[in-house]
Amino acid sequence: MKLIDTLLGRPTLPRLMADTGVWLRQRGITAFDIEPVLMQLSLQLPDGSQHRIQLGRLWPHWQQAPRRARARLLHDYLHELLTAGEQVPTDYASARPHLRPVLRTRDQLAAAQLSVPGQAPDAPPLVAHRPWVGDLMAALVIDRPQSMMYVQPSLLKAWGVPWEQAWDDAIDNLRSASTAGRWQELVPGVWRGHWDDAYDSSRALLPEVMHRGPARQPLVLLPFREALLLTSADDPQGPQAMLAWALAQLDGPLRWLSPELLRLQARSWAPEEAVDPAAPLQAMLRLRFRVAAYDCQQQALAPTLPGLHVGACRVAQAEDGTLVNYTTWGQGQDTLLPEADNVLLMWQEAGEARLLSLPWASLQAHFADLLEPTTHQPPRYRVRGFPDAARLAEVAQATATAGTVTRAPTLRLDGSAG
Repeated sequence: MKLIDTLLGRPTLPRLMADTGVWLRQRGITAFDIEPVLMQLSLQLPDGSQHRIQLGRLWPHWQQAPRRARARLLHDYLHELLTAGEQVPTDYASARPHLRPVLRTRDQLAAAQLSVPGQAPDAPPLVAHRPWVGDLMAALVIDRPQSMMYVQPSLLKAWGVPWEQAWDDAIDNLRSASTAGRWQELVPGVWRGHWDDAYDSSRALLPEVMHRGPARQPLVLLPFREALLLTSADDPQGPQAMLAWALAQLDGPLRWLSPELLRLQARSWAPEEAVDPAAPLQAMLRLRFRVAAYDCQQQALAPTLPGLHVGACRVAQAEDGTLVNYTTWGQGQDTLLPEADNVLLMWQEAGEARLLSLPWASLQAHFADLLEPTTHQPPRYRVRGFPDAARLAEVAQATATAGTVTRAPTLRLDGSAG
C-alpha cells in the first residue's frame, strides 16, 4: 500500500489544498480562498454565509491515512463543519468562551501575510499578535470542536474589544482547560506535555502549569505546535535529549514552531543558549528551520514577481564537514537575495565560469552598496548590479575560502514550516 501511495499520490500539503478545492467546486462553492501557511480555508456559500475553516487539524490525520481513505476523511471533515454552521462570531460575548492563545514565529506570520493574494509584506497584519519572547509572537484564535480560526485586527475592532481584554480572556480559557494534563517521560529527565487538544505549546504561556510540572527549574523546547518538551535547567543531559527528539520528528506530520530553548525565571521566560554537547543539535535545528522558512517565502513570492529571481536558501556540506546554508548570486540576474550564512557569487570571466564563496558578513562588508534591504521577513536584499572584475579579484585575494561548498545538499527539506 505504501508503494501505491508513493506512485499514485503522496499525501503532500499542495495535494490536500487541491483536493479541498475539488470538493468545494463539486458542491457549487466557487468563492473560496486557501491560505496555505495558516492552513485556513475562507469561503462563501451560495446563501451568502461566510465561513473560515482551519485545515491544520485535518492535516496530520489526512497525511497518515491510506490513499483510499483520504477522500472520505476530507468529506466528513468539511461536511461536518459547513453543516454545523460554524461562522465567525459577530459579537464578543459569543466569541469569548472560544478564544485561545497560540505562539507563532515572526517568519510564520510573515509567510501568512504573503499567502493572501495581493498582500504586500508591509501591509497591515493579517493576524492580531504581540511580541512574546525572542522570535516568538503571541496570537489569538477562535477554537471550535473541529476548527481553529485566527483572530484578525479587524475582528477585534468589530467586536469593540482591545487586544489586552481578548488576550486575558484567552489565557483564562486556556488555564481552565489545563487542569487535566499529564506529562509523558520521553527519556529520563525529559517530559512531553499532553492535554489532548491542539494547544500543547501554548501552555508555555501559563508559568504556573510549568511550575507544577516534574522539572525543578523549567526549561522548555517548543519545536512543534503540538509539542511542549520540558526538562530541568540543572539537568546537563536534558537539552541534548529534547533537541535530539525534535530533530528525529522533523519529517513527520507535526507542524514546526521554534528551535529555541526557553528558561522559566519566576513567571517570565528568557532564551537559553545550548552548550556542548547540545549546541550542535540546536545549530542543526536552527538550520533546518531557517531554510524551511526561506523555502516557504520563496514559494509565495516567486509567482508574484515575474522577471525577478527569488533566491533560494539551501543546505550543503562545507570542506570541514559541517552543514551550512547558502544561496547563489549570479551575474546578470535581477535577484532578491536571502540572508544566508554563505553566498556563492558566480560569473563569467575570459569565457570561463568563476565562483567565489563568501560568508554573509564578508559579503556585506565588501558589497553593501549593491545590497538594498527590503521589508521581507525573513530578510532579503534586492541586488543592484554585480561587482566588477577588479572588485571581485580584490575580495578573492583578501578573503579566506573557509566554508566553500564542495558537495550537494545532504538533507531533506520537506518538513512542515506553517
